[in-house]
Amino acid sequence: MPKFDKPPLTDDEIYAIEGASNYRINLQEDFMDKGEGSVDDFTKQKQDYFNRMSDQHPNIEKELREALKLPAKYYAGGAVPRSTRRY
Repeated sequence: MPKFDKPPLTDDEIYAIEGASNYRINLQEDFMDKGEGSVDDFTKQKQDYFNRMSDQHPNIEKELREALKLPAKYYAGGAVPRSTRRY
């Protein structure tokens, strides 16, 4: 059975990944400078950014998640992390 590789990233996708990484760094610096806001607020903002960018670039969701260093997929608009969800 042949293995299917992902097509190479386009320039727009590469810029989107770099932009996500820069967004995370700038957001983290803002949170540390202000000394306010919780980890949940920080993660929620990263998740919102991920949601917007993954709508525009659905082929690179995994790369965007890694660039933003999101801990887990979120359900219900970011309210319930997958790791705590019970079935």
